[in-house]
Amino acid sequence: MPYDEETKTLIINQNSICVDLDYWVNKVILKFTLNKNYIKKPIYTDKSNFINNSFISLLFNEEFDNDSYIYLYSEVIDKESWNQNYKSRLMLFPNTSGLFKPSNTNTEFDFNIFDLKSDDLSLLDILLSYKNNNTVDISIINFEALTTKLSKLIYFYLDLKLNNNYSNYVFNIESESLGFKNLLEDFYELFLSDLIFKKISDKKIT
Repeated sequence: MPYDEETKTLIINQNSICVDLDYWVNKVILKFTLNKNYIKKPIYTDKSNFINNSFISLLFNEEFDNDSYIYLYSEVIDKESWNQNYKSRLMLFPNTSGLFKPSNTNTEFDFNIFDLKSDDLSLLDILLSYKNNNTVDISIINFEALTTKLSKLIYFYLDLKLNNNYSNYVFNIESESLGFKNLLEDFYELFLSDLIFKKISDKKIT
């Protein structure tokens, strides 16, 4: 895959696949109440390279049960090890696509393919604390200072869970993200919107 030496960023082509992003998008969409039949989900998901403590699992898994998360990824170079369904998709663009899995080897081959910024990581740390302890103090967060769409969405999620508050939620937050991160942000926004929709529906029923 192309590598930008100046920014130390692995350039991910849109034809590539991230194993656990595919898995969680598929899993979450199946549980959606809101417009799930209009959302294009992955055709196939493979758990052979799946781990349960990736940061994507932290975002989408309401039963996340780990004391840490992994946000770096490595490319699965051995194409012969690819599942046939993935291989069929990826080999349509053999020179520009790749298969990525979470990795914590801490080597030069682990990449921040979602281009997570300091705001993202700070809010992920707070989210981890919430998932582990069922409580956290979000009053320490300066929302106006958050610079990424993902960090803002995590804040809204925590506000909903902790304070039962969604009055500050802004749908369709602008983002400059590209590639995998843009896709992740869009689906996390849908995930959060569905949680809010269910919360409002429950209020109407009661």
